[in-house]
Amino acid sequence: MSYVHVQFGDLTEIGGLYARGAGDGLTMAQFVRANVRTEFAFGTSANPSAALIKAMGEAGMKPVSAMRNWYSGHVHDSKDKKLVLFFGRVPQPEYKMLPRKPETWEGGTHKTNAAYLQGSGCGFKIQGEPPFQRKSVYRFFSLLRVPHTNMKEWRPWLMKHHFKPVGTGQFAAFWCNGWNLKHWTWDLETKYFEKKGVCVDQSYSIDGPAQRNEND
Repeated sequence: MSYVHVQFGDLTEIGGLYARGAGDGLTMAQFVRANVRTEFAFGTSANPSAALIKAMGEAGMKPVSAMRNWYSGHVHDSKDKKLVLFFGRVPQPEYKMLPRKPETWEGGTHKTNAAYLQGSGCGFKIQGEPPFQRKSVYRFFSLLRVPHTNMKEWRPWLMKHHFKPVGTGQFAAFWCNGWNLKHWTWDLETKYFEKKGVCVDQSYSIDGPAQRNEND
C-alpha cells in the first residue's frame, strides 16, 4: 500500500511503489490527487514493471533517472537491478510551502547515509538545501533541492558531479544524478565511476577511504 511523507515544504515522497495500484482500490493518479499537497512529488522503485511505469505516468510522475542501489546491504544484488526515480509536478489550486514531516530510512548507519536517506528505502538520498558534499551523494542515487537563491552558486558543482535538472518550481529547483532509464546498464555506471577514480565495490561504505577529493 502506498503512503506519503512531506519531506520538504514543496516535496512529498510517495512510498510503497511495488504494484500498479496504490491500495484501497485507488489508482495511483487517484492516490496522488487525494494525498499530495506539495508542488512536487517523487518515489523510487527497483526494476519497476511496465504497469507501474504506466500508472505513475497517468499520475503525472515520470521515470526521470535510474541508478544502482549503492547501499552496502545490496552488495549481492543482481547487476541488472536498478533503482528508478519517478518525479513530477502536482497540480494544486495554490503552491505554498507546507509544514515538513520528514522521515528517514531506519536502517541508515553510515554518517553520510543516515541524515539524508528517504523514508521508504535505503538506496536513495534527498537533501533540501546546500551545502552539498561529494562524499555524501557522489556514488549514491540522490535528489537535491536547490533554493533559487543558491542556484547560481551551486549549478557548476551539480553539473560537475553528474547531476541534471528534473524540475523547477516556485521555491526551488530539483536536480538528480543517474542515467536515462532506457540507457542505464551496470557496465555504463561502473565505467563512469572507475574513470573518475571512485571505488565501485559495493561492500565498501561510500564514507570509506576509496573516495578521493571528497569535498570538491
